Amino acid sequence: MRHKIIVGVLVLALAISLGFNLYYYSVMVNKQATMNNMLGQIIVAWARQMNYAEYYLENVTTNIDVDGVRYLFWSADDIAESAWISDGTLYLEMAITAHFVYNELGPYSEGYPISVKRINSTAVEMIKDLAQRIRDTTALILDGNIDIELRNKEGVNPIQLLKEKGVLDEIVTRLVDIRNLAEQISDFNPKFQ
Repeated sequence: MRHKIIVGVLVLALAISLGFNLYYYSVMVNKQATMNNMLGQIIVAWARQMNYAEYYLENVTTNIDVDGVRYLFWSADDIAESAWISDGTLYLEMAITAHFVYNELGPYSEGYPISVKRINSTAVEMIKDLAQRIRDTTALILDGNIDIELRNKEGVNPIQLLKEKGVLDEIVTRLVDIRNLAEQISDFNPKFQ
C-alpha cells in the first residue's frame, strides 16, 4: 500500500510538472510569435521612414532643407532602437545607420534658422548619391513580397525570413556603405557655396 501511495504521488507530481511545462511552452511560443510579428513591423516601418527621408534628402540644396530632413533620420533611428535590444545585428545596424546619417548631415544645417546657405554643388551630388543608396537599400525590404511577408507572416522570425530571401547580408553591407558615404559627405569641404 505504501508503494502505491508513493507511486501515485510521483505520477501526480509528474502530471502536474508536465502540465506546467506544456502551459509554459505554449505561452512562450505565443509570446515569441507576437514578438516576431512586432519585429517584422518594425523593419518595415524603419524602411518606410528611411525611404521617406531619402525622398526629401534627394532634393536638398540649402542648410534649411538639410535640417528638416535630418529629423526624419532621427525618427528612423528611434524606430530601429525599439527592436535592436532583441536580436542584435540587423536592428543595431539599422539604428546606427539612421543615427549616423543624422549626425553626419549636421554640419550642412549650420546657420539654420537664422540664415540660408546654399550647399556646394559637389556636396549636393554626393547627397543625391546617398539618397540613391538609401533608396536601393530600402527597396530590398519594401519592393516585392518581402514587406508583405514581414507584416503578415504570423510568428515568422524576420531575420530568418530575410536570410531565406537572400537579402539580409546585402542589407547589412549596404547600411555600412551608407554610413561610409555619409562620413565622406560630412568630411567634404567647402560645404557651402
